[in-house]
This record gives sequence, C-alpha cells and structure tokens, in this order.
Amino acid sequence: MDKEIFSNRTMNYLLAINSYRNITKAAESLYISQPALSKFLNTLEKRLGFSLFNNIGHTLIPTYEGERFLHYALLTEQLEQQLSHEITDWQNQQSGRLRFALPLMRSPYILPQVIPNFLKMYPNVQVSIYEEHSNKLRNLIMENKVDFLLSMSEEEIPNTVKCHIRTDRLYLAAPASQQRFKASSHKQQYPSIDLSLLKEEAFILQQPGQHTRITAERAFAAVGYTPKIVLITRSIQAALELVARGCGLCFFIETYINYTKNLPLQIYSISNQYPATEVYLLWRKGIYMPQYFRDFIKIVKAINPSE
Repeated sequence: MDKEIFSNRTMNYLLAINSYRNITKAAESLYISQPALSKFLNTLEKRLGFSLFNNIGHTLIPTYEGERFLHYALLTEQLEQQLSHEITDWQNQQSGRLRFALPLMRSPYILPQVIPNFLKMYPNVQVSIYEEHSNKLRNLIMENKVDFLLSMSEEEIPNTVKCHIRTDRLYLAAPASQQRFKASSHKQQYPSIDLSLLKEEAFILQQPGQHTRITAERAFAAVGYTPKIVLITRSIQAALELVARGCGLCFFIETYINYTKNLPLQIYSISNQYPATEVYLLWRKGIYMPQYFRDFIKIVKAINPSE
C-alpha cells in the first residue's frame, strides 16, 4: 500500500474536506488552491479504488468507506496531539496549545475570569478561543477541534467526559421604579418573589432554545401558566437594559449578576423553586492530560459570577 495514503498531509486534507463539506472552503482553510485539493482527492480515490465522498447537492458527503477512513484519520490526529502533549511534559517546558469553546453569550463573563489566571501560570501555552452559539458547539468537541467545551446542555455527547462546574441560578429583573411587587422574603441578598403572582405582567424572554429561555419555561410550567411575552431577544444584556427602561420583566442567570449592578433594577430570586442552569466542562475521553490541562479545569471550576 502506498505510504502517501497514510501521510499526515492526506489525513489533514481529508479532515478539512469533511469539516467543510466543500472543496473550495476546505482548500481555503488549508491555504492551497481549490484545483490542487480537487486533484489530490481524485488521485487518492483512484489509488484506493473507491470513492471517499459523494457530491450531493454541491455538498460532499462521506461514503461508508469515507466514514471509516475519516474515523482513523481522526484517531491519528488525536494520537499525534497526545504525543505532542506528552513530549511537552517530558521536556518540562510548560508550553503547548489549549483550545477552548464556549457559548458566545457567556464569553464576556467567563473569559475574563479564566484566561488571565491561566496565562499567569502558563504564559507559553497558546490559547485558542472558539465562541459559537450553543447549537454549534457540539460538533467542535466531537470532531476534536477543541480540547475543552463549556456547555449548558444536558445532552450526553459520545466519548466525552462531562464535569459539572457550577449551578447558575435564575433571577428576575424588574424596574427599580416599580415597587408594586411584594417579596415573600428579605432574608436573602435578593428578596424572593412568588412567580405565580405575576400572571398579568409582561415579560421579555430569550429566543426559544436558549438556555435562559428553557430554564424560564420550566419555572412558568411549575406555577402553571404561560407568560405574556412582549419581546423576544437573544441578548440578555439588551433585555436587562429594556427592563430598566420599564418595558417589562426579564429573567437572567447568575452569570450576568454583575451586569445588573449599574442598572436601575430590582432583582428577585424565585421562591416557588430554585430554577437553574447546570454548567459543564467537557473533554474527550482517553486524551492525554498535561498539567496545564488539569490546571485549566481547576480554574474553570473556580468561576465566580459575582466577581
């Protein structure tokens, strides 16, 4: 069998084609021309004697043989990364690479607590950040494009370790000028309020599928009514600004608590139950864990939303 078939170049090219499902975009990511990548794929398939991809609606979809080939290409890439990490540890240079993915909406609150602390410990480790909407993050960890993934999803992702980081409680924001809400308890830092008493209120909610929206819907379901929704926005910051201007009420998770301190808002906890979003850190099973990976996990676990 031709050794070129098993070369790093072959594996990297195939992984790029599979990732983008498009020759032009894959070629751009590899910094080669589209004709060169097309020629590479055609030549490889002729040498193998079977097709690796089918072109369906201008999208390259792996054949069964292609799926198996890509499976081993991914394993090869993972083994190379593991060897690289181990050599780094052996040489005790405290250098390497760490790739971290997290939801776009949480990035402004999470990264300032994590990255400066990590770089103080490991200034020679190259850190790459991937910020995406939650529904796009799953593939990044499955395709080995990142080392760590911060996720609020309860979904189990195959071949990953899922480490619980923290519980983000749900809070209610109301305009500070409105004092008509009677809190049931003032013993806590934020007085609690009975959600069942707010049936006539107007709410600003996030887009369906966002974790804050999902948590809020659970809270409404627990008290047995559907809220009056006056506005839907993806941005929690925008929702809080609108509440401060009297446009309604909104929910937010604990991660955003600092953002509320400079706004004319009254913040309530919810007395009916303590609805919350669970936050997890994921990484692939079986990967080599250099010391800087282990210290990164400790730093993420220490995230404090009130800082």
